[in-house]
Amino acid sequence: MFELLPYVGRPRTSRNLMMYFVAFLMGDGASQVQMVAVSWTVYGIHHRAFDLGLVGLVMFVPSLLLVFVAATPSIVIIARRSSSRRPSLKPSPRSSSRASR
Repeated sequence: MFELLPYVGRPRTSRNLMMYFVAFLMGDGASQVQMVAVSWTVYGIHHRAFDLGLVGLVMFVPSLLLVFVAATPSIVIIARRSSSRRPSLKPSPRSSSRASR
């Protein structure tokens, strides 16, 4: 199988891929720790679950908005491609000639 991809190399032996994977895991873990620390601090100060929910919402909204911004170019490209392939509602000359027979 690896002979089919001579320029890519073996996925598990690539040093760059492993470094990227470790950096991704460390960054994701750091984000999770930060979210827990902020939530814990807010709950420690206010002792109200409502404030804790607001903190979670404020942390989630930017991600949600960025998903819509990042997805918009993809949606436009897909819409443009599909609009040119969409069948016409007008009958083609071939189908009208068959109907007259």
